[in-house]
Amino acid sequence: MVAAACRQAGLDGKGARLIRLGENALFRLEAHPVVVRIARSTEYLESARGEVAVSRWLAREGFPATRALDDVEQPVIVDGHPVTFWHLIEESDRKPTYGELGAVLRDLHSLTLPASLSLPPYPVLDRTDRRISAATGIPEDDRAGVRREVLGELDRVHGHEDIPLGRTRHRRQSTAAR
Repeated sequence: MVAAACRQAGLDGKGARLIRLGENALFRLEAHPVVVRIARSTEYLESARGEVAVSRWLAREGFPATRALDDVEQPVIVDGHPVTFWHLIEESDRKPTYGELGAVLRDLHSLTLPASLSLPPYPVLDRTDRRISAATGIPEDDRAGVRREVLGELDRVHGHEDIPLGRTRHRRQSTAAR
């Protein structure tokens, strides 16, 4: 799948190495400082498109964030999986301070979303529910208990408060009804 996606993007996918397998499969390319991100299904296509659009907007703003490859039309679809391509960020031994992280978050939330970029409400807890649903080897009654306990506690703690993203506000969606 990595090789096919790389061919579509005009990249050399030989020697790609899996670096993480979670909600997405991440591969580092040997021939390029690029990470290939493969989503689980086309259910994630709009999310992948949005992530690329946000990355390109942040790059135009000069904001320090992971960069999608600019010279590649993306996402590409391979065997029903959205695939995106990202510039590799080399890990550092130095960890940022809380103050540095806070400054980056302040700067991010001070940006004004361009009219061309429409961000849907961000369902903070949605991926947690999807992960519970996708887990294998769990009896259904246990899965229901995990969902009830975890999602119920997250809703209790976080409720329905608004989450400011850029200079817009997005309403957090409840998972209590799930």
